[in-house]
Amino acid sequence: DRGYGLRLLDAVSADTIVAEYMGEVISNDEMWRRMKTYEATDDFYFANLGGGLTLDASSMGSLARFANHSCDPTCIMQRWTVKGEPRIVLTALRNLPAGSEVTYCYNFEDDDFANNPVKHQVCRCGAKHCSGKVGKGANTRDADIQALVDKAKGYIEGNKSATLEVLIELLAQIQEHQGSHEMLVSIGESLPSI
Repeated sequence: DRGYGLRLLDAVSADTIVAEYMGEVISNDEMWRRMKTYEATDDFYFANLGGGLTLDASSMGSLARFANHSCDPTCIMQRWTVKGEPRIVLTALRNLPAGSEVTYCYNFEDDDFANNPVKHQVCRCGAKHCSGKVGKGANTRDADIQALVDKAKGYIEGNKSATLEVLIELLAQIQEHQGSHEMLVSIGESLPSI
């Protein structure tokens, strides 16, 4: 009942690009037109490229479109610019053994889907801290991890100061995904005061 899903054939290290999310490049207006034709139970494969553009992987796309949502994802969706062109990739959040499911948080918070019934699909990820729904209200653990990574980079690049022990603990939490969603958020909130 979770769809096809996607699993790794080989082990990958943290921060490795697992797959590029590809599809038809359409305008955001066209995306909204297409969204109006969907029911809450329909599958759809939109990814925001930015600049008024969206990728629609419904009829043409890479295997990345089969990655399921999870409130405790194995990957994060990232937007990159390569030779001036926007690209979207799924990147491993931690070391993943062969056979691991490729998942990411379908966090629609920034996609303006607030009044769309598709946003409120029931989550079936089975994570310990599952929110019960996909999109609004879902745990955004990957976004919290990314915020912690950004804070760690600030310390490493010398923009902020912290003890080596604090940095090691922060990086261990990011790399291993230990602790609950709430713990990661509280660690992130405490860092600026160090």
